[in-house]
Amino acid sequence: DVTPAMYPKIESLRKLIKTCCQELRRLSDLVNDTLDVARISAGRFSLQIKQVDLTEITRNVVNRYLPVCSESEVDVKLTADKAVTGEWDPLRIDQVIYNLLSNALKYGAGKPIEISVSSSNGKAIISVLDYGIGIASENHERIFHRFERAVSSKYYSGMGLGLYITDQIVNAHGGTIRVESQTGGGSCFTIELPLKAPQC
Repeated sequence: DVTPAMYPKIESLRKLIKTCCQELRRLSDLVNDTLDVARISAGRFSLQIKQVDLTEITRNVVNRYLPVCSESEVDVKLTADKAVTGEWDPLRIDQVIYNLLSNALKYGAGKPIEISVSSSNGKAIISVLDYGIGIASENHERIFHRFERAVSSKYYSGMGLGLYITDQIVNAHGGTIRVESQTGGGSCFTIELPLKAPQC
């Protein structure tokens, strides 16, 4: 039986487990990013194209990430009224959305995150909006380069690979990614993907 005297020890154990899980997640992301960069550099970065629903992929990523957002007390709103089907690599698109959501949580200053999925003129459109620290205009292109960051690593963890890999995945699908942001004014990343896979 659990007694009141055991409560402090149980709480300390919970905090330790939470910290361990966070570190494992961080190390796993680091290893995966490093492997992806190696594949891209070696020209062995390939896609497994299938007919998939972008709305479903996005919803699955958000649901999977909700516990992390809840720990940080950050609200995530997904706007996706209908299925958006197209020819993409579901695992890589999952990775793209995960990277953008992770970035929004990291730099969003604890404020809400808004994600939307839609389609127009033969393209699927994903946007991830946060109301955090923002990105200076002179860094908008640089953040998509390998090992580049818009903020000091002293205050934010990471190696500057997430957006580089995201950009490579989007380009491999024949799509584009852009950011609208200013310092202190939050950031909105928008991805456009053709509904049909590019012909190799």
